[in-house]
Amino acid sequence: MMKYRYTYYVLLCLALVGLASCEMKDELLGKGEQGGSGETGILDLKLKVVPPSYGNDDMSSKSSSTELIVPKAEDMIVKVFNASMELQDYFESYADYLKKSQYALEQGTYYIEAYSGDNYEVTSEYPYYESLDTCVIKAKEVTSVDKVCELQSAILYLILSEEFLNACKDDYAITITNGSGVLSVGKEDARIIYIRPGMKTTVTIRATEKTTGKPVIRTFGLADSEGKINPQDLFRIEIKDLEEEVIPDDPEKPNPDPDGPDNPDNPDNPEKPTKGSFSIKVDVTLNETPIDIIVPSSGGNGGNTGGDDNTGDETEEMISIKGDAINTDLVVSVPNGISSFRVIIDSPLLPESELQGIGLTSDFDLVNPGEYADKLSGLGFPVYIGGKTSVSFNISQFVPMLKILGSGTSNFHLTVTDSKGNTKTHTITITT
Repeated sequence: MMKYRYTYYVLLCLALVGLASCEMKDELLGKGEQGGSGETGILDLKLKVVPPSYGNDDMSSKSSSTELIVPKAEDMIVKVFNASMELQDYFESYADYLKKSQYALEQGTYYIEAYSGDNYEVTSEYPYYESLDTCVIKAKEVTSVDKVCELQSAILYLILSEEFLNACKDDYAITITNGSGVLSVGKEDARIIYIRPGMKTTVTIRATEKTTGKPVIRTFGLADSEGKINPQDLFRIEIKDLEEEVIPDDPEKPNPDPDGPDNPDNPDNPEKPTKGSFSIKVDVTLNETPIDIIVPSSGGNGGNTGGDDNTGDETEEMISIKGDAINTDLVVSVPNGISSFRVIIDSPLLPESELQGIGLTSDFDLVNPGEYADKLSGLGFPVYIGGKTSVSFNISQFVPMLKILGSGTSNFHLTVTDSKGNTKTHTITITT
């Protein structure tokens, strides 16, 4: 009796295994639930990521901020669209797709998209990799599809020389804009920026010269010889140094005594007098070939600024700042739209520790004020003003606060940049 019962269980198990095998076979041959007999096949997607020909070995620094980001194939998002471009399936990662031992689809044409990153960002700290192609699924067949995901961004690699870092304060900022998006790079930020191709790109470098405390600005455009930016283009920007503007000899004055203190060639007096005006020196290469720096046609100083409101004649016409922000409103007109509105507070009465105590910081951007938005708005600053062509405000509420803190001169340095890279500086001074 036990023998017959054992035989019965063995036959039952074999029957169940056979049934499961038949179901898998039916799915492969198009007899499953997804379309009926003869209407489905199997998609066998093989995905890999290929980085650009240049790699991290081509970057001069091995710090994490200057390493190319290359996503893993298993992390790529996978989308499957039908012939009508309706989303058929979505996989959060290629690894999730691989969990399906057999991925069945009704016979027909499909679009397979695999990607990593955000193609809507015009500038980003992360690259955009993509593969997009079609495939035809045939009934009762396994369709193998090999796809390669490649970098679809251009790369901007920033190299800051020791000479530049030694000449400028740590408050420098490098702003990259494509006209509809802005990314600003500071001291602790990544040195590799990914740019969406096909967009006109402008780079603005802002710094403060250590010795004089004067703002220094350089603006220029990036493109190839045809005025384009293409996928996998590699722009290297080396910010080299500050170049002083030397005072020319006055022809009405006699030549100085060769051994006198006024002679710049005297070894005991190696410093030649300067106007205190500086220019940022920049070298740019595209795919390892030096290129001429493109100065934006709409303006942009392309050179230096030695003080307030000194950013070049064209920029003067593009951006205007009127008023004192204390007794009258400060009116800022930016015809091309505001892309950045940076404010630096320089005051012995408001050190960083004091500002932190009232919920502020000494350096902020009114376009993206972050956690300081409510406090800045309460003090009279306009916030989230990206794209606006005109703003007006006053900061008279600072006056009683500064009087309580004591006597001194407080400066609020403003740097306004428009969507085409034009820049204008202005300083609000409060003396108590």
